[in-house]
Amino acid sequence: MEALGASRVPLGMTKRSHSYLCSVVSEIAKISSNLTESTSDASSFQVVSYLEELQQALRRDQQGIFAVRRLLSSWNLFQKDLLPILSHYSNSREVTLDIIKLLVLLTMPMMNSIDENDHIALELTDPTMLFDRQILSDRESLSASKNALRIISEF
Repeated sequence: MEALGASRVPLGMTKRSHSYLCSVVSEIAKISSNLTESTSDASSFQVVSYLEELQQALRRDQQGIFAVRRLLSSWNLFQKDLLPILSHYSNSREVTLDIIKLLVLLTMPMMNSIDENDHIALELTDPTMLFDRQILSDRESLSASKNALRIISEF
């Protein structure tokens, strides 16, 4: 997870918020990488806490530039960490709901919600539209994960 802290602070994000986001995502990555059958469901409280922190960060994300959303997508958070956590904690309604909320926040279309000036700013900060490709990749990962789709549909 050292790569998270090493990345530069994106436009539209303070150094402090970047550092905080790095620490939250690092904790989620640790949880994701340490999932075993013996992992206690009691730790779902901790998972929910981190997921809710991410939701708050995404809701406060500056409209137009979407620095938090773009950073989380560039870290491949959904595919690497959230899908495994969703599978492991499938019996936890709270974890499942929080991951669904994050999925919506991370993959919803942006272009309808921003005006022309914000669209120009977004193109300047991501001229190759890498972010759009990452959103599509996250959606495809969800579609390919039969287990995740089963968990969500049973929710």
